[in-house]
Amino acid sequence: MATIISPSSPDGIPTATLALPSAPRRLPPPCWTPEETVALIDAYKDKWYSLRRGNLRGNHWQEVADDVASRCPAHPAKTSVQCRHKMEKLRKRYRADIQRSAARRSASSWAHFQQMHSMEKGTDNPTPPPSSSSEEEEEHNTKSNSVKRINDLYNRHTNQNSASTPGVRIKMPGAAAKVPNPNPRMIPNSSSKSVVEAIQALGEGFMRMENMKMEMAQQIEEMRTEMELKRTQMILDSQRRIVDAFARAIKKPKNHHL
Repeated sequence: MATIISPSSPDGIPTATLALPSAPRRLPPPCWTPEETVALIDAYKDKWYSLRRGNLRGNHWQEVADDVASRCPAHPAKTSVQCRHKMEKLRKRYRADIQRSAARRSASSWAHFQQMHSMEKGTDNPTPPPSSSSEEEEEHNTKSNSVKRINDLYNRHTNQNSASTPGVRIKMPGAAAKVPNPNPRMIPNSSSKSVVEAIQALGEGFMRMENMKMEMAQQIEEMRTEMELKRTQMILDSQRRIVDAFARAIKKPKNHHL
């Protein structure tokens, strides 16, 4: 803030004027050439890997800036802050392109995508978009895992030897209780129908448990409401007794005077 003395008063008395400082001018972001961007990604990758993918501190970013300057001597040197901001923008762009590529099932057209993917994943080739065959294979694996879990549950249940355990028990239809199973890893008479019935029985067991929880919660709520009503009634009764006592105390002197 500066004070300017001006003799422009009608009476010839100098006046003082306060001059407010102007707002600081924001500098435009630095221009990064493709060569500098490639050098920045390589320099950051080397430093990031040397730190075992840990966070870079101020001195590390200065080393990255020096490395970029040595790789691109024909361009103006960038500061450590500029390198850090540029790298943050590159990683945001990479994450956005990954999401778009997965949604469109097509490779990214960004010039630095393969280099950023190599840095993030440690590979030289970008991940191809998911195909329909891979989705079908994943669905098949999911179904196989479901059948395997059901087999494990059945085997665990049959190996308990009438030991009482809490929870839901699965009873496989079509399985003889006294006939031993030659292959304990497979369900006797396993077919699509038996698997569906076992899953249905499991679902019914969970539904019964949920219904019991709901009934218990309803009973607890009813008990709480009843206790609240009793407490309110007791408060009203005590207040009524206090009022009656005050009324009797006021009437007694009058009767005594008469």
